[in-house]
Amino acid sequence: MWAAYSLLSIIGIFYPLKMLPLVLFEIIYKILWLIVVAYPLWAASQLWSSPAAEMTKAFLWVVLPIVATPWKYVVEKYILNRR
Repeated sequence: MWAAYSLLSIIGIFYPLKMLPLVLFEIIYKILWLIVVAYPLWAASQLWSSPAAEMTKAFLWVVLPIVATPWKYVVEKYILNRR
């Protein structure tokens, strides 16, 4: 899966809007993981002493794709089906 994801990311450099569903998938699974796994551990003050700590550090970078995503295009194309 990670090799395919890397290859598709390279293709996304040349065709960014066609690879937008991949970015949306990334945003969704990282946010879900943070909510389902990291947040309960953090709330119990056990996150940084658990094996999930490293994944949490990596998944907190999900902010960058969220900021870089053209949300107006996403809403029009995938939610409203206008284009």
